[in-house]
Amino acid sequence: MKEFIKLIKEYKTTKNKKSYFLVLLERSVKIHFPIYSLIQLLNSISNDSNKIISSEGWIEKDFGLKKEKKDFEKEKAELVKAKSNFKNEKQKNLLLKRSYLIIPVVVSVFLIVFFVIIPIYKSSEENKYWDRVCIENTMVSYEKYINHYPEGKHVNEALRKQDVSNEKEDENTWNRVVRTNTKKSYLNYINSNKKDAKYKEDAKEKLDEIDWTIAQNQNTYVFYKNYINLYPNGRHVVEANIKKNRIAIQDINLVVISWINCWQEKDLNCFNSFISNDYTYETATGDKKNQSQDKSKRLSNLKNQFDKRSFIRITVNNMKIKLLEDKMAIANYSQKYESNNWNDEGLKTIYLKFINNEWKIYKDIFEK
Repeated sequence: MKEFIKLIKEYKTTKNKKSYFLVLLERSVKIHFPIYSLIQLLNSISNDSNKIISSEGWIEKDFGLKKEKKDFEKEKAELVKAKSNFKNEKQKNLLLKRSYLIIPVVVSVFLIVFFVIIPIYKSSEENKYWDRVCIENTMVSYEKYINHYPEGKHVNEALRKQDVSNEKEDENTWNRVVRTNTKKSYLNYINSNKKDAKYKEDAKEKLDEIDWTIAQNQNTYVFYKNYINLYPNGRHVVEANIKKNRIAIQDINLVVISWINCWQEKDLNCFNSFISNDYTYETATGDKKNQSQDKSKRLSNLKNQFDKRSFIRITVNNMKIKLLEDKMAIANYSQKYESNNWNDEGLKTIYLKFINNEWKIYKDIFEK
């Protein structure tokens, strides 16, 4: 800049103003000094006849600047254009280069997200879920984990722990059932839909014992029969059959004796209470059989007999009772009938069936 100022001072006194002007013009470009300002400055220190610019614009005078100015402006315009083109080309290349870089970066980011970040996130979520499952440590929680992560990294462990949890839960359930020790609790355990319930046979044995105890306490034909129906292969089925048959024979014997007593006491209602609705009476003498009587006719004949006879005495000997299948029985005995106006003697066969928890006579045969 100092050299430029020195040239301007020399320009005023030099005779070769053209050369100095060109040098100043070149230096002004280098130091970015405005050309128009340079010319104004030079005009102010020059004679009017040597001014570079007049009021009409550029004049040549002694310097012949018109051509140089045009060339300079042309070169300057070309330089600006070239610089602009270079800048545009550079920007274009830069954008293209950036695009070449962006595509791999975007693809890399996508791959990283898809194959690294997402699996890590999923793995982290699965681990958190698994931690909660382990804290709960129940069969249901492990089942939920397997359903939620069918291909999870803890599936095998979940299956193993589920088995352990099933066994533990089943054992806890069984212990509660045993402590309760009721028929209902054992039935609920047996009827549960748990596949791994390993104490079902034990529960059946417990039920066997409970129902056997009930049968013994009640000590009736009905309860022993119910026990046999429930446990055909039960631990006490043999004993139950023995006790059932013994009680049945006792009950049948009592029914027959009570029925005969009603007859002796001439109590028609009492007699009727021991026979069934389909009761029939038959008599036979040798090869000749009398026509059978249904319940209504038999009761009517008995009523007439009771009215005519002042007393009735019946003696029973050698009673034998035989139990049949399906709650049926036969009683055989020798009968001696005595009254004030009729006496006979013969063999009685009584057929009985178990109806509504009691034995009823449904057929009565007398043979002389």
